[in-house]
Amino acid sequence: MTSTTSDRDKAFAEAWQHVDRASTLLGSLAKTWNAACSDVFSAHIVTMPSGIGEITVDLDFDDPTRRLLNDTGREIGTMLRQALAAGVVALARLVSGVLVLPDPTVVNFPLADTLDDFLAAYKDGALDGVRPDHVQFIQGLQPFNAAFSPAGAPPILRFLRQLSEQPSSVDVVTAWAHLARPEVVVEPPSVAEIVGVEPDGPITSTKTIATFQVTHPPELPRGDRPTVFGNPNVAFDLVSAVGSAPTGPDDTFSHRGRVVLATVTLILEAFERSMGLREGVVDNWDPAARLATAATGPLTWAPLLPHQERAVEAADAVHQSEVGIATISGGRELTLVVADDDKTYLRRVAAATALDPRLPQGTAAEEATATAAAFWGLPDFVFPPVKRETGSGSRELGDGIVLVGDQGLILQVKSRENLTQKTERETNWIKKQAARGAGQAVGTLRQLRRRPEVMSNQRGRLIAIDGNAATWIGVVIVDHPEPPDGLTLPVDHEGLPVVTLVRRDWEFLFEQLGSTAAVVAYLHRVAGDPGELGDEPARYYDLAGKDAIAPQNPVRNGWAAETGATWEARPILPRTPATTATGPGRAMFRMVLEDCSGTRIDNENARLTLLSFLDRTPVTHQAEVGDRLLQMLHKAKRTVMGGCSWDFRWIFDTQRPRQVVFGVSNQLSTWHNDAFRSRLLLQHHRITRHDWDPDDEPTTVGVLLTPNYYLRDRLWDTSVMATFGPSVLTPEDVEVYETFWERSR
Repeated sequence: MTSTTSDRDKAFAEAWQHVDRASTLLGSLAKTWNAACSDVFSAHIVTMPSGIGEITVDLDFDDPTRRLLNDTGREIGTMLRQALAAGVVALARLVSGVLVLPDPTVVNFPLADTLDDFLAAYKDGALDGVRPDHVQFIQGLQPFNAAFSPAGAPPILRFLRQLSEQPSSVDVVTAWAHLARPEVVVEPPSVAEIVGVEPDGPITSTKTIATFQVTHPPELPRGDRPTVFGNPNVAFDLVSAVGSAPTGPDDTFSHRGRVVLATVTLILEAFERSMGLREGVVDNWDPAARLATAATGPLTWAPLLPHQERAVEAADAVHQSEVGIATISGGRELTLVVADDDKTYLRRVAAATALDPRLPQGTAAEEATATAAAFWGLPDFVFPPVKRETGSGSRELGDGIVLVGDQGLILQVKSRENLTQKTERETNWIKKQAARGAGQAVGTLRQLRRRPEVMSNQRGRLIAIDGNAATWIGVVIVDHPEPPDGLTLPVDHEGLPVVTLVRRDWEFLFEQLGSTAAVVAYLHRVAGDPGELGDEPARYYDLAGKDAIAPQNPVRNGWAAETGATWEARPILPRTPATTATGPGRAMFRMVLEDCSGTRIDNENARLTLLSFLDRTPVTHQAEVGDRLLQMLHKAKRTVMGGCSWDFRWIFDTQRPRQVVFGVSNQLSTWHNDAFRSRLLLQHHRITRHDWDPDDEPTTVGVLLTPNYYLRDRLWDTSVMATFGPSVLTPEDVEVYETFWERSR
């Protein structure tokens, strides 16, 4: 990555000169290596009388070439270190030069392995003259943050420090032998075979590539034994001799050099951006404005007006209904009519999305079903079907699986082809396919309970699905444009609860709730309750109305009172579609979930567990949480230079030991990460002191946001962590953490 000359500001000219010099040196290094490779490697085959042999390769670099390669590699590191130092000097000159010109022999860009070393450099004047937010930014890039941020700038800058600080007597580059596919041959009747291949590794003079065994017929005289021929078939690249070993065939020194070059370029661009010298976000840091377009949506409810088409029919239908809810079919669309107090309202439920004409209809219907769940919900919870080999062939594990925590759906999609106008025929087809789908769901569950299956979700991540670790229902999706009225289907098949929906209503639920966890919970709630096919929106609004007036369950144990939390009762099912909530809050919440999905976590099942707890944030709270996070981010951004701010939004489950905290601080560092973790552990400790059902594992999940002032396309950084089960804190830990947070108020 390079910054074009036209984009660069003259105030940072010296820094950019060092970057350009480093880029030129990277090209020179590659040319020197390529020229040297033509005649410095040779292969040898040695066979012992016993028949054991080795294939080796030799490296014969002359000293001038070796020195040139190492000196060039070392100078690349030096140039990029000087570029960062010159960038800090330019910052200090722009910020404070009107008062005191910075001393280039003192002011620089420190690269520290510990926080203490960074603070010592700061105390010695390394960052004199720059703003506090610059100090915070540079602190967050330090190598000591590498363990906390293993995929970002800290480990890259740690490598830069190691590269630039090596003495001239130490090699910084070395040849690396890898991807060996050795071959050994001998004329029959003798036989040769490779018995061992050495791992990839550096080569300084000689390296064994493989060992082999030659077997000769006993009657063959020693003098008549044929010559053994072989080929190491090995690749050589120039790699870094400092830092970690190469992680793959592309992890060459040139690759690492380009990564460091790109990182330094981004840092210098961020410096320019922070001073208003490059287009950026610092002077217009407004996530709410950025999210506004994502928050707009059509009016979902409208009052029924006398002059409207079918107004009389709608009014009659809703007044004849015992629950004040009626539906009117109009082609493939559905109109929901609801009476509320003395007014009648309409809600149009759109037809199911069009199928992909390039695919067979059944396959297209399956893809449309999965796409709706992944688009309106989270793709992490949606698993396309896979085939499992059985004794009699292969069996497909459903037409898809949706799994959120301990609740799962086994999907079966049945699409009607060759549609007729005969009601009886269409009814029989739906009944037959619904029964068939329910039976297939039972078979899928039986397979998953017999043996877990590793499946790929819609993000392409592999997750182990254990049928015994969740509660399941079957969901049969009927892709039929106009199902006959009054059709009620079985709600159970061999002990498995089954819900049958038309595809339009499946999409309605996801658009209405905007949460995979909420849709899964709703379907588990209605499983076993008979309902007419195609009438799911009416059942939904009936339950939503009942939720709105139902008495709320009291808080168990009284533990939430210790937190000072306010108990706010809201219905589980919103009447207004969550996806059309006004303001940017809903879009903000969804973006935070997407951030958490992209967080570096080694265990994919653990990632799915974290996401399930976050997505279970009640739908009626999600937009409010998003709005609150935006407010907290603006407050954090306005924190006085050198200060530290914390804000939290806790959500407690009143019936189970589960809690989620969304926190915001004004900066991100190892220290802030540890402080947030201490708050998480302290609150988790408090919840574990109360009595809960043995099957309810105490769980605390935390998400920390911090403003990002420098990157144009990312307005905040997101960190996620969680703790489960008993508290790990000692009484001494509790006392220290409580004292710290009491002082931080």
